[in-house]
Amino acid sequence: MDDALIARLATLRAAAPALQHAANNAVMVVTANLELLSRSAPTEAARRQAGRALDATQRLDATLRAFLALMRATPGEKPVAAPAETIPSVLPLLRAVLGSRTPVEMTLAGADTPVAHDAAAAQVALLALALAVAGKGEAGVPLDIAFLPAEPGLTLRATPPATGGPCVDVVL
Repeated sequence: MDDALIARLATLRAAAPALQHAANNAVMVVTANLELLSRSAPTEAARRQAGRALDATQRLDATLRAFLALMRATPGEKPVAAPAETIPSVLPLLRAVLGSRTPVEMTLAGADTPVAHDAAAAQVALLALALAVAGKGEAGVPLDIAFLPAEPGLTLRATPPATGGPCVDVVL
């Protein structure tokens, strides 16, 4: 990686907490106003419209939170935590990259045991797979993500939707 890219990523990582704070404040104001409007609009059509805008705001909030959390993550950091609590936060990013054409299914069975793992590295691996398979394969065929027992801990397996691509395994 060249020095300019490293410097750019370091700057973005350093700015992520302030960006998250600004985004949280803006989303909170928009959400509060849309909730009020969805309850008090004079017509049912206006209430439904406000409800759809509220849903979109919540999806935007989840996507921004996931992206900024990934930007803030310390590379190589391996805290002890249950993968079922750390890995799913990438789902909004996967859904954004894959679009509505490719659903994402994550099975969390067996992922509730705390293990030392680099959640950000696993999330980036899943994001790279999503980028590789986006727009390929049959519509409606999901990207399957599961946790498998392995030594010493767990393996995260992502199976791409019928694109001919291989499964991606990330040892946690």
